Amino acid sequence: MQVFGVYLEFLRHGNGDLSSLWMSYIDMVDILLGLIRASREGDWLLHLKSVRDMIPWCFAYDKLNYARYPAIYYAQMSRLHNDHPDVHDHFMDGGFSAQLGCSNPFGKIPVDQTIEETVNKDTQTPGVPRGLVLN
Repeated sequence: MQVFGVYLEFLRHGNGDLSSLWMSYIDMVDILLGLIRASREGDWLLHLKSVRDMIPWCFAYDKLNYARYPAIYYAQMSRLHNDHPDVHDHFMDGGFSAQLGCSNPFGKIPVDQTIEETVNKDTQTPGVPRGLVLN
C-alpha cells in the first residue's frame, strides 16, 4: 500500500499536467461517491467529511460562488451538536436522508430529492391533467 501511495503522489505531482488533471478528477469523483454513500447509508459524519473535502476543490478551480456556501454550511453543521443537539441526534440516526421503501436498506436519498421524485411521480399518475402540470 505504501508503494501504491507513492505512485499516486507521483501521478498527482510528478508526472505532468495531464496526469495531475486526471488525478484531481478521480479525487473529486471519490468525494462525490462519498456524498452519495453518506446519503444512501444515512451516515452524517461521512456527509460532513465529504462536504469538508469538497470545499478546497471549489477554491482550487476558482468557483467562489460554490465555495462560499458549502463552507458556511459545513461551519454551521459542525456546530450542530452544540447549537441544536436534538437535530444533531436525528441526523446521526440518518434523519437527513429519506427512504421511500423498506426493502432496500441502501436506498436512502437526500430529502430534497425525495420531494422532487414524489412530486414528479404524482404528476405522472393517471387521472392528473397533464396540460395543467405542464402549464
